[in-house]
Amino acid sequence: MSSLPARYESFLISNSSTIATIESSLRSLTWLLPGRFKDAEIVGEALNSTLNLLSLYHDTLLARRLMLVKSSNPKAARELIPPSVHTRYTRAWCEKDGLYKWSARSLEVVRFLQLVVEMLLARFSTRNGRWRGIFLLEFTKAFLQLVLLQRTKRPVISPPIPERDVDPAMLPALGDLPSTAPDSPPLKAKPIRQDTGSSEEGSRQTTRPSHLANNHVPFTGSSGKPHPLLLSLPSSPLTRTVIEDYLLPKALTSTLVKSPTSLLQPLAGLGQWTSEIVYILRPLIYVLLLRPTSKNMPKSKSTSINYNTGPITNGLRTPLAVSLMLSVLSFYLRRSPPASPSSSNLLERQEYARRDRDLLWYAFRGELWTEWTRPKIDGMRQRLEGKPLLGLLSGLIQDWLPLVDEYWYYMGP
Repeated sequence: MSSLPARYESFLISNSSTIATIESSLRSLTWLLPGRFKDAEIVGEALNSTLNLLSLYHDTLLARRLMLVKSSNPKAARELIPPSVHTRYTRAWCEKDGLYKWSARSLEVVRFLQLVVEMLLARFSTRNGRWRGIFLLEFTKAFLQLVLLQRTKRPVISPPIPERDVDPAMLPALGDLPSTAPDSPPLKAKPIRQDTGSSEEGSRQTTRPSHLANNHVPFTGSSGKPHPLLLSLPSSPLTRTVIEDYLLPKALTSTLVKSPTSLLQPLAGLGQWTSEIVYILRPLIYVLLLRPTSKNMPKSKSTSINYNTGPITNGLRTPLAVSLMLSVLSFYLRRSPPASPSSSNLLERQEYARRDRDLLWYAFRGELWTEWTRPKIDGMRQRLEGKPLLGLLSGLIQDWLPLVDEYWYYMGP
């Protein structure tokens, strides 16, 4: 009798579409829970954290199943959509270095649980205790990222673990195929008679070139299903532009023949190392500067540390201003990978673009949130209030604003 994990893995593969639908529905439900009953935000975030941890476990099972398919039937595995650059890089490091693997997974687990931990601290602890908990979380995240930096000697990408690239519904049929199944025999080209008017030329027979022999064969996998690449054909008329836009991202590039661990170049020079270390330590320094004291204790009874530390005009000594300057310093010290047509720097450019977008989260921090962002969002909420359908959005914003005021991790990367 098979073990419980094996049966659960089989159930997951067989019902992947249903499980994905349930997960998506529950995640959507967590957005509607705040304000519905007492401690609704804790229940919603606990549910969201549980779903994230369950998805992480599912990804581990799917990756294990994919490795079995590749080892038992390489021909069938080639029918799957090739993994992304990010997945190839992170999977290679997880397989190569055990410390990287467990540090990366631990980092993701901390990120999944950080908000629910803060909510529990706010419910059962003092403001000083809550600050110590948040500082410990940021210290743990910074330590794990420094471990990843030490193991790879490369910029730490986010997330540091492989993402799900394979449709689980494709795995059962592929995994059940025998590993010794012979390849299909090559098609024999039929002779083609050409009538040119000359008896000598008419008696000659030509064959179809070998590289065109399979053009008329329906392109289906060994499972009998159409190839995954064909399932995502655009529904618009197949003009030349549409076909080229569809095929170019799937063309063979230099990244597909590179070693996975070399998809990201190592850091070189003091400036690049300083940039990466500053970027990793920046959130920890920000929280350290928010240490509660008698001078900055808020007048309200709230235990939140995301309080207004003072007007923006007070100078450049606020925690928010220090963190912003550290982000700018990291930006100018890091290297600038060129936009190569061969996508040789694709992974690094994607990571730096994500970091640049994350700067927008500063709009939900400190005095920038209380003096600029919040009044604008609240004004928009008031304008939507009482209008058909839009009034529902106004109610969601009204329930959402106090959570951003109260919790450090509610808005932010």
